[in-house]
Amino acid sequence: MRYFCLQQDLRRESGLTTYGVDDKMREAIRGNLSVLDNLTVVKARTNKGRYFSELLSDQVFMYKNSVKEVFDLYEPSLEYKDFCIIDLENDNYVQYYSAPILKRVSALSPRSERLFNSTDKLYLDKRAVEELDGPDIFRLDDLDDLHISRDKCIVVSLAVAESLMRRKISKILLTHLELV
Repeated sequence: MRYFCLQQDLRRESGLTTYGVDDKMREAIRGNLSVLDNLTVVKARTNKGRYFSELLSDQVFMYKNSVKEVFDLYEPSLEYKDFCIIDLENDNYVQYYSAPILKRVSALSPRSERLFNSTDKLYLDKRAVEELDGPDIFRLDDLDDLHISRDKCIVVSLAVAESLMRRKISKILLTHLELV
């Protein structure tokens, strides 16, 4: 099976800077759902006329409904927390995002490395992935050893990646992860 790291394409400016994402919210995204209400308001600053990305992964991994529809096709039992991102500085512009509570998997190969130029070489442990019986979407749990945020790399199968591309989801980056 082939896997890809799904993240926000930071090569294009999204025009969105969230603030107020605290430790309590990060804890909820990692599995403790009782910490947050069903809808959490996140304050943001946007550049006027900028397009909100379909997927945000710079602070907390969250996405719009178009990505949620794809994830629901492949992982129908996913639980979510919904976020209302509001820009009080520019005419109260509001966007809704969902953050999935993903299965956490320790499948990072020891060959993975963190490079100083911020380009990461990530490899998946073939044996660990095979033992999982091929999940389509999961979060790498062992990125802390490389000092990489877990929100920076959500792993999706080839089928999910193709489905996202067919729907022309914008401003996402899919990086192939080798199995070793």
